[in-house]
Amino acid sequence: MGYRDIVRHQQMTGRIAREMEKKEREMEKRERKAAAEPGDRVRLLGTDDIFTQLRPGDEGTVRFVDDLGTVHVDWDNGSGLGLVPFHDKFQVIR
Repeated sequence: MGYRDIVRHQQMTGRIAREMEKKEREMEKRERKAAAEPGDRVRLLGTDDIFTQLRPGDEGTVRFVDDLGTVHVDWDNGSGLGLVPFHDKFQVIR
């Protein structure tokens, strides 16, 4: 195997790896979007945000889910904390 063959192999391997990473990101995005949808009711189960006044059991209505998967909620107590799936713990109570 010559130098050019090695370079072509590395380029192809890099392209394949980038395509796989892109597909994984798309799958993660779909999973996050599926976590909650606008209009869903959610209940906070836990968060490690030390600045929020929300407590486990607080409920709110999902306003929207952004491209990063953050679930933006209008909490019944007036808070606007966004939830990060797989980081913050919450339950969809629809």
